[in-house]
Amino acid sequence: DSLQVLGLAGVALGDVVRVGVLPAGMEIHDMLAIVSTAFTALVTAKVGFAYVDGVDDTDVPQDDDYFMVAGQSLATAARLRNATTNAAVTLPKDAWLILTTAGAANAKVSKLDFILFGGSEGTA
Repeated sequence: DSLQVLGLAGVALGDVVRVGVLPAGMEIHDMLAIVSTAFTALVTAKVGFAYVDGVDDTDVPQDDDYFMVAGQSLATAARLRNATTNAAVTLPKDAWLILTTAGAANAKVSKLDFILFGGSEGTA
Protein backbone atom coordinates (compact mmCIF):
# COMPACT_ATOMS: atom_id res chain seq x y z
CA ASP A 1 0.00 0.00 0.00
CA SER A 2 1.26 3.49 -0.62
CA LEU A 3 0.41 6.85 0.95
CA GLN A 4 1.51 10.30 -0.08
CA VAL A 5 1.98 13.57 1.75
CA LEU A 6 2.07 16.67 -0.46
CA GLY A 7 2.41 20.36 0.26
CA LEU A 8 3.80 20.11 3.74
CA ALA A 9 4.66 23.81 3.94
CA GLY A 10 3.62 25.16 7.31
CA VAL A 11 4.26 21.95 9.26
CA ALA A 12 5.51 23.24 12.59
CA LEU A 13 8.16 21.84 14.87
CA GLY A 14 6.66 18.92 16.81
CA ASP A 15 3.57 18.51 14.62
CA VAL A 16 2.04 15.05 14.29
CA VAL A 17 0.81 14.57 10.72
CA ARG A 18 -1.81 11.87 10.16
CA VAL A 19 -0.78 10.47 6.79
CA GLY A 20 -3.43 7.79 6.26
CA VAL A 21 -5.23 4.89 7.89
CA LEU A 22 -3.69 1.45 8.26
CA PRO A 23 -6.63 -0.98 8.44
CA ALA A 24 -7.36 -3.35 11.31
CA GLY A 25 -5.91 -6.79 10.56
CA MET A 26 -2.93 -5.44 8.61
CA GLU A 27 0.29 -7.20 9.50
CA ILE A 28 2.93 -4.50 9.10
CA HIS A 29 6.43 -5.55 8.07
CA ASP A 30 8.39 -2.70 6.57
CA MET A 31 8.24 0.84 5.17
CA LEU A 32 10.01 2.89 2.55
CA ALA A 33 9.79 6.69 2.73
CA ILE A 34 10.67 8.60 -0.43
CA VAL A 35 11.56 12.27 0.00
CA SER A 36 11.37 13.56 -3.57
CA THR A 37 11.09 17.27 -2.72
CA ALA A 38 13.25 18.00 0.33
CA PHE A 39 12.05 19.76 3.46
CA THR A 40 13.60 22.87 5.00
CA ALA A 41 17.11 22.42 6.43
CA LEU A 42 17.19 20.79 9.88
CA VAL A 43 13.71 19.18 9.59
CA THR A 44 13.80 15.68 11.04
CA ALA A 45 11.06 13.19 11.75
CA LYS A 46 10.03 9.87 13.15
CA VAL A 47 7.29 7.63 11.69
CA GLY A 48 4.99 5.26 13.50
CA PHE A 49 1.34 4.54 14.18
CA ALA A 50 -1.40 5.64 16.59
CA TYR A 51 -4.85 4.13 16.92
CA VAL A 52 -7.70 6.02 15.28
CA ASP A 53 -9.86 5.67 18.40
CA GLY A 54 -7.06 7.07 20.60
CA VAL A 55 -7.08 4.02 22.89
CA ASP A 56 -3.86 2.02 23.24
CA ASP A 57 -3.77 -1.78 23.00
CA THR A 58 -1.78 -3.85 25.51
CA ASP A 59 -0.86 -6.56 22.98
CA VAL A 60 0.16 -4.17 20.17
CA PRO A 61 0.95 -0.79 21.76
CA GLN A 62 0.92 2.40 19.68
CA ASP A 63 4.44 3.28 18.60
CA ASP A 64 5.32 6.71 17.22
CA ASP A 65 8.70 5.51 15.92
CA TYR A 66 7.83 1.96 14.80
CA PHE A 67 9.10 2.57 11.24
CA MET A 68 11.60 5.40 11.61
CA VAL A 69 13.30 6.57 14.80
CA ALA A 70 13.58 10.21 15.80
CA GLY A 71 16.22 12.31 14.09
CA GLN A 72 15.87 11.08 10.50
CA SER A 73 16.63 14.04 8.22
CA LEU A 74 14.02 15.04 5.63
CA ALA A 75 16.10 17.97 4.36
CA THR A 76 17.55 16.02 1.42
CA ALA A 77 15.87 14.01 -1.32
CA ALA A 78 16.33 10.36 -0.38
CA ARG A 79 14.89 6.87 -0.08
CA LEU A 80 14.67 5.99 3.59
CA ARG A 81 14.17 2.38 4.71
CA ASN A 82 12.91 1.25 8.06
CA ALA A 83 16.05 0.84 10.16
CA THR A 84 14.37 -0.35 13.35
CA THR A 85 14.50 -3.89 14.71
CA ASN A 86 10.77 -4.01 15.50
CA ALA A 87 9.07 -7.34 14.88
CA ALA A 88 6.10 -7.57 12.51
CA VAL A 89 2.78 -6.92 14.25
CA THR A 90 -0.86 -7.28 13.26
CA LEU A 91 -2.94 -4.20 14.02
CA PRO A 92 -5.99 -5.11 16.12
CA LYS A 93 -7.85 -1.98 14.96
CA ASP A 94 -7.51 0.90 12.51
CA ALA A 95 -4.41 3.04 13.07
CA TRP A 96 -3.09 6.28 11.65
CA LEU A 97 0.33 6.24 9.99
CA ILE A 98 1.88 9.26 11.73
CA LEU A 99 4.84 11.49 10.97
CA THR A 100 6.16 13.50 13.94
CA THR A 101 8.43 16.40 13.03
CA ALA A 102 11.39 17.78 14.96
CA GLY A 103 14.48 19.90 14.39
CA ALA A 104 12.77 22.84 12.67
CA ALA A 105 9.50 23.97 11.15
CA ASN A 106 9.05 23.23 7.45
CA ALA A 107 8.74 26.47 5.48
CA LYS A 108 8.47 25.16 1.92
CA VAL A 109 6.37 22.82 -0.19
CA SER A 110 7.76 19.30 0.14
CA LYS A 111 6.83 15.84 -1.09
CA LEU A 112 7.07 12.62 0.89
CA ASP A 113 5.69 9.24 -0.21
CA PHE A 114 5.33 6.15 1.95
CA ILE A 115 5.24 2.57 0.73
CA LEU A 116 4.21 0.06 3.38
CA PHE A 117 4.87 -3.65 3.16
CA GLY A 118 2.61 -6.09 4.91
CA GLY A 119 -0.39 -8.31 4.50
CA SER A 120 -4.02 -8.49 5.47
CA GLU A 121 -4.60 -10.99 8.23
CA GLY A 122 -8.18 -9.91 8.99
CA THR A 123 -9.52 -9.36 12.48
CA ALA A 124 -10.80 -11.85 15.03
